[in-house]
Amino acid sequence: MLGAPNSTCYTDIVPLNLSQKMLRNVRLFGVYKVFTKRIFLPLITIYASQGIGLSISEIGVTAAAGSVASILFETMTGY
Repeated sequence: MLGAPNSTCYTDIVPLNLSQKMLRNVRLFGVYKVFTKRIFLPLITIYASQGIGLSISEIGVTAAAGSVASILFETMTGY
């Protein structure tokens, strides 16, 4: 029954500072997804080849090592 006198709302259960933290986490999740989708890899490649002086093969080995580490240390979540 909607609007019943003894019904509880989400804001009644969760303190305000916790709900603010949860909203912050939702916003930060978008930032997390951008950096884990490897969108930035072409930019890193340009920077590493011109700024640091790495060769394309060294950049490829580094990217491959990062991908292997990601696979090995991935936490099984069931999703």
